[in-house]
Amino acid sequence: MDQRRQEIIYHNPTGKTLDMHYRFFEGACKRQNLACNADSVDTLEDREIYALAYLLLDEFRGLISLPVVSQLYTNGGDVVSGELSKVKALLQKGTIGPREVIPFIKAAVTRKSDIGFWSEVLNILEEGFPSTSIQQTPWIPSADNFSNSAQYKKYLNTVIEEEIGSLHLGLPNFYGTFFGVMSADLAAVSKLVFESCSTGNSPLYDKQQCVWLCPKDIVGSSWFPTTVKRLLNLAHEFWPDDAPLRSIARPIKQLEGLINEQKLDVGMIDDSKAEDYFKYPWSRVLILGQLRNNADSDGNPRAWLDFGRYAKEVISAHDGRRFVHGFTLFGNLMRFWMFDRIGGIASSSFDIHANGVRFVYTILAMHLMDDQQLGLDPTIQTADGKRFIQIQRNRKTERLILDKVITRSHHLSGRGTTCWKAHLESKPKVPLVIKDSWMLEHARDEGQLLREVTKRGVTNVARYYHHETVHVSGKKDDIQKNVRKRLDGTEAEDYSSSWHSRIDPWENRLHRRIITRDFGKPIHEALTPKRLLVALENCIKGHESLWKVGFIHRDISIDNLMISESSSRAFLIDLELAIEEKLCEASEESSQTGTRPFMAISTLSGAKHNFMHDVESFFWVLFLICIHYDGYRGDFRRVAEFDSWNTQSPTELAVAKLGIISMEEEFLDLTKKNFTPRYQCLIPCVNKLRRVVFPGDAPSMTKRPKIYDEIYQVLQSAREDFKDAGVIGLTTAMLLSQDPENQITVAAKHMPGDYDIEYTSPWAGANYLPVGQEDSKVGQWEKATWPHLQELAQTCPEAGIHFQETTVYNRKKDQESTTGKWFAELIKPNPWYNKVVPDYRELPQNELKEGIDNANSFTSVCINTAIYLPWLVGQCRKNGVEFKRAIVGHISEAADLHHSGSRADVVVNCTGLSSRSLGGVMDTTLLPARGQIVLVRNDPGAMVGISGTDDGDDEATYIMTRAVGGGTILGGSYQKNNWDPNPDPNLAIRIMKRCIELCPSLVGEGQGIEGLSVIRHGVGLRPLREDGPRIDKQKLEDFWVVHNYGHAGYGYQTSYGSATEAVGLVKQALQQGKRAKL
Repeated sequence: MDQRRQEIIYHNPTGKTLDMHYRFFEGACKRQNLACNADSVDTLEDREIYALAYLLLDEFRGLISLPVVSQLYTNGGDVVSGELSKVKALLQKGTIGPREVIPFIKAAVTRKSDIGFWSEVLNILEEGFPSTSIQQTPWIPSADNFSNSAQYKKYLNTVIEEEIGSLHLGLPNFYGTFFGVMSADLAAVSKLVFESCSTGNSPLYDKQQCVWLCPKDIVGSSWFPTTVKRLLNLAHEFWPDDAPLRSIARPIKQLEGLINEQKLDVGMIDDSKAEDYFKYPWSRVLILGQLRNNADSDGNPRAWLDFGRYAKEVISAHDGRRFVHGFTLFGNLMRFWMFDRIGGIASSSFDIHANGVRFVYTILAMHLMDDQQLGLDPTIQTADGKRFIQIQRNRKTERLILDKVITRSHHLSGRGTTCWKAHLESKPKVPLVIKDSWMLEHARDEGQLLREVTKRGVTNVARYYHHETVHVSGKKDDIQKNVRKRLDGTEAEDYSSSWHSRIDPWENRLHRRIITRDFGKPIHEALTPKRLLVALENCIKGHESLWKVGFIHRDISIDNLMISESSSRAFLIDLELAIEEKLCEASEESSQTGTRPFMAISTLSGAKHNFMHDVESFFWVLFLICIHYDGYRGDFRRVAEFDSWNTQSPTELAVAKLGIISMEEEFLDLTKKNFTPRYQCLIPCVNKLRRVVFPGDAPSMTKRPKIYDEIYQVLQSAREDFKDAGVIGLTTAMLLSQDPENQITVAAKHMPGDYDIEYTSPWAGANYLPVGQEDSKVGQWEKATWPHLQELAQTCPEAGIHFQETTVYNRKKDQESTTGKWFAELIKPNPWYNKVVPDYRELPQNELKEGIDNANSFTSVCINTAIYLPWLVGQCRKNGVEFKRAIVGHISEAADLHHSGSRADVVVNCTGLSSRSLGGVMDTTLLPARGQIVLVRNDPGAMVGISGTDDGDDEATYIMTRAVGGGTILGGSYQKNNWDPNPDPNLAIRIMKRCIELCPSLVGEGQGIEGLSVIRHGVGLRPLREDGPRIDKQKLEDFWVVHNYGHAGYGYQTSYGSATEAVGLVKQALQQGKRAKL
């Protein structure tokens, strides 16, 4: 940190602003037996992280008001106060979640000095924080997603009622049901305590007036928490030794009321030393409460809904909460409540003045409730600071460690789905997903269905591991019998009232748990538009696979399409609404099933659900992603016209959707206006899908099984339209830029830093293993390229190239295999390159392993593509080359992309595999040669290859370590005309086993593949051309095109040679016209 900043911080101390943060962190670490340091932040339970995040939110207000933050600037020139205000706003809105501010939490809890703290904050801000990725996608209607505009207010009460469920008050025997299990002496103790309340110098209760000595304003005073503390002190001599000590606190965020009346949300927390109304996050509230001064509110349904909203926040904030208890004190009237997944129930209200003993009884009972009685899930346990569940599987007990919460429903009423990422205690590297939900009692068990379709071999659907109905206290965990303990909602005092939700009071929900083998991220977080299309195709294939075994999904929505984090595989989740198609057809009733914004037009209109409706839903998923998301982190933006889809009636929404798809010209105008900049490039693809899904500009009325193939064709064609700035294009641009008269623009969809299956350059092994014959073009280019790579390795470390000792082995039996032919020139004795590369020698027989016929050894190079490609860009920029992202459908469009605004004289086509579909080129002799690799941290200290394998004609084995810590590549495959973007796990295992067998020094002695530290699995499609690479020129319209593509698996090792030839053709073309825009 520079001197000026240090002086600003020194003269503007932070003071005690962050002291509370550290004290809370210290307590959280003690509760989980963790060391009090920064590393412990990552292992804290979610509720502790939530608490620290909300404390941070409160402390940001104090930090932003400090003089120091208005005087400090980031290196980018932003005022720190403004940047912290952005973070605060994002956290407050829920745009970023508690775990996303962990860097700030760590800075706060490890602060040893002001300079150290602000230095850390500046580092965080300068690294690109805040991110605007969304934790939860607001597609399903939620009161929290409404603005205050008049457009939404008419929907607010309806939505709140649906979120909270039915509320039934005045149930008989409510106290006996929930407090009857307390100490048998509780009633007697309550009477003794009450008698003590009217004695002493400062009585709590006036016996003559029969009133508690409380002010009229119980909301604005501290009467309630003070009285609770005194009641507990009076009960001390009767109190069990192990009774928990709790305090009355306030949540950090107070909800705005539905009625214009002062209220105070409070809660009971497990901290006996907290000051009155100390502010805590919702996740810490054990029993919620609400105070109002007006007793009339006790009979006001709007006030009940207000309280229900608070319950919703509390149950949502704690992932282990089955239900939540609460109390209301409105004026002199008190009730005790319980909220669960079908709504809320409450006792009859009582007058705390007239029935002082019951008031004391209620307060004492709340302090005696244990965790299970408070609604915490006893099946989620904690040991050694780790949360876990245990299951019985294959007659064995398995312990599953909960790593983090993936999703948690923000509704009170309904399924209340919670998903965790987890792993087996015995297999920490194998991710699992645990899904808990409260399903309708008679609904089909999703776990059974998932097990069934997994057995039938369905692909691209989350794979089954285990399922069960959760048991608590030896009983099935359901609402009516286990949670509500058979209390009858129809006996409530208000049962005949018409205001409450339409949920049947006899509705019952079962607590079910499903565990699957696949973990991923939502499809809208795809790294690139092309990856989005690949993922969508994968998911549609999953749907087709499901349909072919007789099932339809019925809830195709943005939250149910996932991309694997460990590979490029994408898959469907959530079969809760899935059903056998024949049952749907046989039903007499129409079914409006699904998540409303994504539902098919015909389904919204009441048609019976079939597979075509799900296919249409995939279209709406893509359409809405393109409107609402911008950025690979899934940055979300609101568009009012489409936000209203959450709340429109089915008929209104059907009409709106029909208007969108019925006229192509208007559809294109709408997409150009509303698609985010990131997805403008997908407009042609989405329009083609519209034509397929809505033939004749209307919903399809007939079943079309071939629609899947039609969609795949559109998606695959669209993927091929993306052009990339790979090693051939960048090398050509760099050589052209060395002539100062050339004005060059590189236009590409993919640039260095992107990862995509058809952008092969970043995935490539990127070494020098010559494969061309000496008199061939490829051989000549390889010979011409070596001096450049050698010089860079010797003199330019910033290019990311280093030398490596290399050995290649030959087995004569491989000579007719695909890989044997590929490596033929490399492995033959006395090859032409022995006079090109240093240290060439042929291994004598006594150095050969069994089964090896001959081997060559020499010094080669290996390139770290993550460093070398940006280095090429830098060299181009130094020479004045301009870069822009662009997508073209025809080669002639490229001529209009020059940065000068004028039409280019020459277009150099280095689009690789995309030349197969590029208009004006359409080279059908191009096909992919699929390569799969495993990138590991292990360093064997050498580059090794062999002519073939015993595992398959098109599989290969090679090992190379990238420069500057880029990891070691284990390969591979050379699978012609294979477009599969997903790593094959079985092939990956074969690759790793073969590499260890070929080079045992990869792992420790006696180790197998478990000794490999895998960074990632990768797949790339080499642009293989049947007649070899194309380097020629042709005249089109008023410009020349020079082609330089089709270099298969030898792009890097031929790059300078082929680029030099292309540059010569460019010069020839320019001699026939003016110089020189390219």
